[in-house]
Formats: sequence, structure tokens, C-alpha cells
Amino acid sequence: MGYSVIVFAYRKPGTTPEQFKAHSEGSHVPLIREIAGPTFPLSHTRRYLHRTEKQTSTNTVSNANTPATVLIGSQAEFDYDSFAELTFEDESACQAFFGVMQQPGNAARIAADEEKFLDRARLTAVVLGDTTETRRNTLNTIDPTEHARRRKVLNTCFTDNSVMLDQHDSTTEWSAYMELGENLDYLVFDIMGDLSFGSSFNMKDPGVNPLKAQNSTTGRPAYTGDELRAEATLLIIAGSDTTTASLASIFWYLSRDPSRYKKLMHELQQTFEMAEDVISGPKLMGYTYLRASIDEGMRLVPPEPCEPPREVLSSSLNTMNDHYPKGTIVGTVP
Repeated sequence: MGYSVIVFAYRKPGTTPEQFKAHSEGSHVPLIREIAGPTFPLSHTRRYLHRTEKQTSTNTVSNANTPATVLIGSQAEFDYDSFAELTFEDESACQAFFGVMQQPGNAARIAADEEKFLDRARLTAVVLGDTTETRRNTLNTIDPTEHARRRKVLNTCFTDNSVMLDQHDSTTEWSAYMELGENLDYLVFDIMGDLSFGSSFNMKDPGVNPLKAQNSTTGRPAYTGDELRAEATLLIIAGSDTTTASLASIFWYLSRDPSRYKKLMHELQQTFEMAEDVISGPKLMGYTYLRASIDEGMRLVPPEPCEPPREVLSSSLNTMNDHYPKGTIVGTVP
């Protein structure tokens, strides 16, 4: 889960916010990275408060001429100029990092640099506890460009070609040669994973490891870690519930309409002798009455918990004598 520390920094009196940031990024952080070496955090994220310049004032209050853009609270509560989140693998890694920082020679170099831009007497740090995060997924992403990017990645998982990949490997013909030693290694690794953790690593499964998926344009991973978790939540939770609701409604309506139930059964039985013969793909969905039954069931009972949210993107929206300004979130009919 990682071990994180937040450091709050205040700029030296007489130093502007721009000078503070420039020295921090151009000198101080590179110095810390150099001294820390392999003990440098897994991530070191700096965030700087947004401040506005005011005309010179005789007020002696700190930041009287450079107030923060406060939404809730008072200026006095936001007197610091930046905070940095340092994330380590574990507590021992954090201790190793600060141990290196506190070595006499290193501490002297760091202090000399901090004197140039920091109010060292006010420097504070605290350890973070549990972290939870809610991120946008394809369903609730409003920006058209970002939604199109996410949708493009998801669509590759649901094409006919992707769905048929497992059937392609069930051929009775001879396959290309394979490295026996390598595949036996995969087999044993899967067996040990099953015995140790109750789940196989799927090392011997055919195809490219999905964890290696990359954006064909940039060459980078198709999803960041946060995006992958957000999309997984969408597919597992929203996907399972909507599929359950759709199937339940379709079966409910068919069970109460014998004539249409028989018509659908006749169409399927004319084509498939056994249930095992039913193969997902474009051929199956080419049966008009089956497709019509599915579409009608979803029309009668839309499998959504609420109306899908949409944001007014144009200058405004006028409908049924109601005015909705740009940026308004409205619900739409499923």
C-alpha cells in the first residue's frame, strides 16, 4: 500500500512565490535527488498554492500582498506555499531516506540551500494514513476527447475478433511448434500459484499478456494504474448489475408471452441441435428474432440505476421553457 509523508513548506520572507517555486524545482529537488540516491521516494509530488499579486500594502500580516485563492476558510489557514507528498515502499524505506538526509555532511548541504528560499523554522511534515480515491471512468467522463480515448480502448475488448480468440485456439489442426521446456515452466508456475494462492497465474494461457497492452500511437500503457482501477470498477460492478437486470427482464417478458417464446425457441432450435453448439459472435447475433427480443427487453427495462448524467457543453440549452447554462449537469432519458 506504500508509506506516504506530507511536507509543508513556507517561503523565506522577501521571496516571491515565483522565486520560491523556481528555486525549489531548479535547485532544491535536484539536490535532494542527488543526495538521496537509491533511497529517493517512489514518487515525490509537489503542489504550489495559487496566489495573486496585490498592490503594495503596509499590512505586516504574512502574504498580505500575495493572498491564496481560498474557497473555504481564511487566509491565515493557508500561509504555507507548497506541500509535497513523498511516497515510499514501506516505513523502513522512509526511515532510510530521512536517515541519509540527516547525515551531518548531507544535512549541512540541504540546510544551506534551504536558507536561500525557505523559512526553515516553519517547515513541518506528517505521516499520511489510509488513502481512498474516486476517479472518472468511461461512464462518467464528460470531456468528449477524453471519453473517445477511453471508449476506443474499451471497444477493443468487445470486438467480434476479441470474443472469438478463445475459439480460435480450439482448432483440431496441428499448431506451430513450441518450446517444451518453457511451457513446462509456465505449467508448473501456474500449478504452484493455484496451490499457494488458490488462483492460477495463467502463464500457459495462449495470447499476449493483457498487462502488456499499449497505446498504439504513444507506445505507453493503454491505461494508467488509476484509470485501470476506475475502468475495472465500472466493468465489474456496473457491468454485472446491468447484465443481470437485462437478462432477468428478458426472461420475465418471454415467460409471460408463450407465442413469442415459442417463436424464439423455434429460431434457435432450427439452427442449434445442442446448447453446446451455440457460439457467441456475429453469426449468433444475426438471428433477427433473438436480437429483437434482447433489444425489446432492454427498451422496456433500461438496465441503469438512474438517468445518465450529461453536461451542457454549448453556450446554453433551452428546452421546454427551461434554461440550462453551460456546465449544468442534467439527467437524460436512458
